[in-house]
Amino acid sequence: MPRRKVEKTDIAQAMAKVGGPARYTALRGEIMNLTECSKRTAQLAITEACREGWIVQADGQYRLPL
Repeated sequence: MPRRKVEKTDIAQAMAKVGGPARYTALRGEIMNLTECSKRTAQLAITEACREGWIVQADGQYRLPL
């Protein structure tokens, strides 16, 4: 499977498809579906998105920043 960088818009799209606060596995799965990336790439994308402030983690769920 070719490597594909997960972009900020991909993260936003995945969050929109999940529809609100998302558990890690649901968000990772949606990123994998949208971008056709591997599980590891999706995991790295979530880590980067948190570090960059694109999403925030609270109470075991991920959401877009307010």
